[in-house]
Amino acid sequence: MASDALRGMDPEIAAARATSAKRDHGRMTILDACKLFIESRKRDLGETSSTIAQYVTLKGKLIVWGERHGIEYVQGITPLHLERWYSSSAWSHYAPSTKAQRWSCVRTMFLFWEKRGVLEQSPAASIHRSKVDGDHVQGPYTDAQVADMFANVESSMPRNLPIARRGNYAPRLRAFINLLLHTGADVSDAVLFEVSRIEATMVDKRKVYVYRYKRLKTGVQAVIPISVALAAELRDIPLESGTTAEMPFRTDGLKLRHDQEKWSKRVSAVLDAAGIEYVELPTRDKRGQVQTKDANVKMLRHTFAVRQLIAGQRPEELARMMGHVDTKMIYLHYAPFVKALDDAHIRRVVSVW
Repeated sequence: MASDALRGMDPEIAAARATSAKRDHGRMTILDACKLFIESRKRDLGETSSTIAQYVTLKGKLIVWGERHGIEYVQGITPLHLERWYSSSAWSHYAPSTKAQRWSCVRTMFLFWEKRGVLEQSPAASIHRSKVDGDHVQGPYTDAQVADMFANVESSMPRNLPIARRGNYAPRLRAFINLLLHTGADVSDAVLFEVSRIEATMVDKRKVYVYRYKRLKTGVQAVIPISVALAAELRDIPLESGTTAEMPFRTDGLKLRHDQEKWSKRVSAVLDAAGIEYVELPTRDKRGQVQTKDANVKMLRHTFAVRQLIAGQRPEELARMMGHVDTKMIYLHYAPFVKALDDAHIRRVVSVW
């Protein structure tokens, strides 16, 4: 101790220690930096946003990775560290599109820390996400498939369902599918459906119903005109235990994730009962065969988008109905299914010849 004290009297050593202490004082652990970022996103998007769950998952991955490599502070992370992490087995199990999307979340986290002064420069800025091929991950159901769904709602009912619940099961499930199909909502947003968000307005002396909600994933408000029939159905949904007339698909006491899983399973049971196994994609494999994708509940949102484009809706209007930030997703994931858009484009080009 005496020797250490004597060394501390050396001006050079004292200056070095002061510099080190100042540097350490400005550091932030990976855990604290992640908490700072997630709390900020919760204020912007709300605590129930599905995007928050992704950031929480990434926080855990980043902390475990840091502990494994002896990195405690976020300032100690370099571009080389992140390059090796992104190329490791921790990311290789993701599907290409999921991997690209999650890495965009990582880049967002580091950019946030840079803007808040936690980092001088984001080490993730120079590491771009892997390119995703042009294959589509979802596809629309055909009109025949949609008709088969509704025809098999009753037969999808669980055999062990109590008699007291059987009368309400099919009408509730039918209303939920109609909500997905005619508003393009994600399952999480459909579960959080509130009757009071349906409003009547006059457009050119015509009464029109409009459904508005803030999308969990983006925080963007979706504005969707709906039919009189759908408005009436959604305002008169029979209830089951734990639900309310205002939020008929949300169960009191259950986490949102559990309600999401419950309704996804119910829709999946309808697909199974209808014998709907896949949808066709607008792409072909190397042998020229039409590619397919296993049917799932997400495709009802895709079906809504494609139907709107076929009906002539502009991508800008569709983006607002679906709660997208811009039209990028519309052109990337939905427009390729609509040949009529290509035909209209060709006609406009040829018209100036």
